[in-house]
Amino acid sequence: MTQSPTSITDYLPYIGLSGALGAALAAFIQARKAHQANAAQIFLSFSERYNSPAMAEAMRSLVHWRFENGDAFAEAWETRRQAGEVDASTINCYRRLVSRFYFDVARLSEIGLINSRLARAILANNGLHVFYHVCEPMNDARHPDRDRRLSTHLKGLRQTYGSNRLHRHGGEIIEARPIPWWAR
Repeated sequence: MTQSPTSITDYLPYIGLSGALGAALAAFIQARKAHQANAAQIFLSFSERYNSPAMAEAMRSLVHWRFENGDAFAEAWETRRQAGEVDASTINCYRRLVSRFYFDVARLSEIGLINSRLARAILANNGLHVFYHVCEPMNDARHPDRDRRLSTHLKGLRQTYGSNRLHRHGGEIIEARPIPWWAR
């Protein structure tokens, strides 16, 4: 026959257990909120970079360069950059600014500091087309033997956004070529 508890001391283990469970739940909730706040801060930081006047100027100038120089724009840029032409040097700075933005997202995702959901949210902008269809060919012209690991990782996160077209101020449109299956 089992004896039923009769004093408060008989309930102390249960009270301690409920307190420990409550503390664990509170810690879990706090950790989740901290993670969400960190993700929001990262998103806002990248949004601030993307929406900066310098990035807007870089995007406009790169698209303009692409339209003005036709299909051989990357090779024309690299030739002029090597010749020391000022406009090609300026375009190089713009290429580096835009490329760094997208490579930073890929790098943070690749090493696990941001998850793919946050990375895809950061990449949800029309500048992605400028990166893929202007910067990447220029990156290849500048560094033909470069490590393409970050580019490949980025393509795994997001290949297109919106219409997949490059838009030039004034309404002109270039249909961006789809990324071939073998380059994904």
